[in-house]
Amino acid sequence: MLSKQSAIPLYKQVKSEILNDIRSSIYQVGEMIPTEVQLEKHYNTSRITIRKAINQLVNEGVLLKKQGKGTFVQSQKVKRNLLDLVSYTTYMEETGQKPDAVIRALEVKPADECWSRILHISEGNSIVRLARTMDLSKNNSGYEVSYYSLQRFPDLNQRITEGASVTRILNEQYQAFGNYSEQTLNVISASQQIAEYLKIGNGSPVYQLARTVYEKNKNVMYSAVMYYDVNKVSFAVNTKER
Repeated sequence: MLSKQSAIPLYKQVKSEILNDIRSSIYQVGEMIPTEVQLEKHYNTSRITIRKAINQLVNEGVLLKKQGKGTFVQSQKVKRNLLDLVSYTTYMEETGQKPDAVIRALEVKPADECWSRILHISEGNSIVRLARTMDLSKNNSGYEVSYYSLQRFPDLNQRITEGASVTRILNEQYQAFGNYSEQTLNVISASQQIAEYLKIGNGSPVYQLARTVYEKNKNVMYSAVMYYDVNKVSFAVNTKER
């Protein structure tokens, strides 16, 4: 409970208490927290103190106020480093989460002019197209469509299974490792299919991240287009110290 003898301001103590309740799942994502009147009685403090604590949590994106409805726990944004080549599986494991990817499509098709140019192969050569949805956190998914040259990775389509890390397959079975990448980030309107996979409204803004990964010998390892809800994912650009 709050301590009026503490050097920490009361509103910061209230803020910390609410955050602890969210972390311990007393207040879960999407749920409404108690009203200001209820919190005022619970913490035995002033309405001004409660309001200041809540406003700070709203400004930080932890809580969301809905007019006429109340204040709700908001899903926290997933932060990704644009310059990081870490795979989805590795990212989830490093952040203490269980990878959960679902294959939506897996097919072999001839490369058209666009994908033959991107993958540095002849037009008409066979490529693998893999579409997956990937859980990033609770109530937050990404949608990825990736392309691989079947000439570079024979039988890859037969080795990809539900839940398998494609990057690890490329590393361990084909000795292919990403060395650098070219990336383009845009904001687009979600198509009906993308909106369905991301569980957002049709036409909602989404990040579109196009990434082509190269091996050390400058051969293309794969190319992918990823889609994320702009309200649930943020991107950072972290450079190394020289």
